Amino acid sequence: SGLFFAFSGLSSWHLLTLSAMLGGLWVLYAWLVERQAWSEQAWRALIVLGVTTAVLTGPLLLPLAREMLASPAGQDPYLAKESETQTDLTAYFLPNLYHPLWGDAATPVHRRFLRNKDHAVALGYVPLALVIYGLWRWRQNRKGQFWLIAFLIFWVLALGPFPRINGRPFPNIPLPYRLVGWSLPVRSLRNPARFNIMVGLCLALVAGGSADMIMQRLSKSRVPLGAVVLSFLILFEYWSWPFPTREPEIPAFYYRLALEAGEFAVADLPITNDLSKRYMYYQTVHGKQTVTGHVSRPAEAAYDFIESNGLLRAMWEDGTPGLNGDPASEVAALADAGVRYLIVHKDHMGDEQVTALESYLPVPTVLADEDVAVYRVALP
Repeated sequence: SGLFFAFSGLSSWHLLTLSAMLGGLWVLYAWLVERQAWSEQAWRALIVLGVTTAVLTGPLLLPLAREMLASPAGQDPYLAKESETQTDLTAYFLPNLYHPLWGDAATPVHRRFLRNKDHAVALGYVPLALVIYGLWRWRQNRKGQFWLIAFLIFWVLALGPFPRINGRPFPNIPLPYRLVGWSLPVRSLRNPARFNIMVGLCLALVAGGSADMIMQRLSKSRVPLGAVVLSFLILFEYWSWPFPTREPEIPAFYYRLALEAGEFAVADLPITNDLSKRYMYYQTVHGKQTVTGHVSRPAEAAYDFIESNGLLRAMWEDGTPGLNGDPASEVAALADAGVRYLIVHKDHMGDEQVTALESYLPVPTVLADEDVAVYRVALP
């Protein structure tokens, strides 16, 4: 168990944090409810688990924890956004967004959400019915009591500091997240929606426990049929087909850019966190320096260059150049910094934004098609 705790941490610190929270809840529950049945061997095994995990992950985890405690400002770009990254309560009770039969019916409602527009967190009606059955059979469901408690705790935490219902925020209704959001483990997650990982795990175990109780109430001859029917209903409800994918298309200009001699940078516009990841993928082809980029925990000064240039700052904040900007000096500053091209991804901008940027830039177009427009900032 200690090895697998460590493996989860080495694959993702978020998974280690969530696993530790779940493990801590279980230890607390077992201490309150089951400690009389614990043997000395069980305590020794628990200590070995903790020591093994600490030895394998501690050398890598301690510098991260020390940095978060010593320099919380370095986390500011992604902190204090819990009210934007929570899960909308309605999203749990909608049909599966990607189901071939009724997914389209859920799409308009998802569009109202701030966060869960294309992130399906539907719990499923059959699993929810099994959760309700587990609550109804609470006293008889001793094995599933912990998983019911954990499910409810993580579910409430995923809602963030206040609920959003059908896209509408209710900031005057405080939720328990406000009591723990300041703590280092929760703060390291930076995103209440990540608690949905534990919501899904606990839901599966609660549903499995409830299904087991139902099977015990059936005659032996009906158990196989009951298991098949219940499994089919759950799998059919979670069926996602066709699952949305994206072709790894790279604009042709980047291949041309890769052949261009010299050391210089390019600036891809508009600037967003998600698009910066795509721009880094394009960089694997052209190999030039880029103005934008993405790391999960940027340094405090990571965005200083973007913020120092009026054009880049406006494209980062609003996706549209500022009305009171000075395009000539802003473009000249980019050229002085070694930026040779501005690459405008029109397919990720509105028509008005594209028109405003075209009117704003005082430099010639090198290439233009339906999706991309390239402007030369500096001569080679």
